[in-house]
Amino acid sequence: MFGARAENPSRASHFANAARRFALDAKMFRCRAAVHVENKDDIAFWGAVLKHFRPDDKFHFISGSRNEYGRETCGVTQCLKYFDFLSPDFFICIDSDYRYLLRERKQITVCCSVMREQGNLLLSKQS
Repeated sequence: MFGARAENPSRASHFANAARRFALDAKMFRCRAAVHVENKDDIAFWGAVLKHFRPDDKFHFISGSRNEYGRETCGVTQCLKYFDFLSPDFFICIDSDYRYLLRERKQITVCCSVMREQGNLLLSKQS
C-alpha cells in the first residue's frame, strides 16, 4: 500500500493534472487563481504586484512542485513546464531577466500573449 507506486503518468498528463489540482486548491482557499512562482522568495514580490493590479483578489501561491520524477523542485524551468496548461485559474510568474539572458525572449512573449488572451495579466520582474 505505502510502498507500491502507481504507474508514472506521462509527462504531459502529470503537469496537466498538477495544474488542474492547483487551480482547484485555489478555489478551495477562496482565491482568484493559483500562481506558480520560481521560489519562496518571489511570493512577497508577486503578491505586492498582483495586489496593486487586483486589490480585491486573493491568490494562492505555489513556490515549488513535484517534477515528472516525483521530486520536489522549484525554479524557472519548473514553472515553464506548466506553460501548456495555463488558464485563468492557474498561471505562472517568472523573472524575465533570467530568460532574457538565455535569449529565450520569444517564449516569454508567447506566454504573455496567451495570458492576455485568457484575461490574465502576466508581469515580469525586472532587475
